Amino acid sequence: MSRRFPVTYPTETGCDYPMAMSVVVGTKETAREAAIRAANEFAGSIRLSAPLSFDTAYLFKRLAKFAAMHPAMELDISFDDRLIDLASGGGDGAIRISAMKDSSLIARNLARLRAYRSEALSI
Repeated sequence: MSRRFPVTYPTETGCDYPMAMSVVVGTKETAREAAIRAANEFAGSIRLSAPLSFDTAYLFKRLAKFAAMHPAMELDISFDDRLIDLASGGGDGAIRISAMKDSSLIARNLARLRAYRSEALSI
């Protein structure tokens, strides 16, 4: 501050201070918002296994929606009718069409599948 009696005037540095502080506060808020977004966002990779006989159209629709919601996720999907042992590190998740045997794994129904009876054609 400069004093020229009886009036006080801010120096050039004093005039620049509010502008500099608004930049610092804005940067702090931007960093805070980025940290909050990162904490609420999935990132990394998921290895999934699904049987070939599962309705892939049903699965693709949902996986595409998941991928759009979480662009930082990488999906590694294996379509194979073999059962993968998830407990031994064979993957992060699996979609199965059968009932689970006793297991320490957590299961959830994703969809109902209709069974169709096929009769042989007679000639």
